Amino acid sequence: MALGAIGTINFREDSSLLDDGEPIVIIRKWKERLFSFPWKPLTKTKTIIPKIPSKYVYFLNGQMVAHPATINSLRDIRATYTNK
Repeated sequence: MALGAIGTINFREDSSLLDDGEPIVIIRKWKERLFSFPWKPLTKTKTIIPKIPSKYVYFLNGQMVAHPATINSLRDIRATYTNK
């Protein structure tokens, strides 16, 4: 966890703040179906749920906590408004 500041607000970066993305259905190849463990050759597809950065900012123990990508986007927003 890294401590960063945007203006006068202190943020704590936490890369474990992730949300579930849209499920992706993948068709399994015959090699995977035959040589996988546990052996399930009749299952044609598998579903993968990707993890994406959380867009929310949490207030925990007196500090604001967010994913580093969210903090970078907040810094970019702040930079666009302070440069005008």
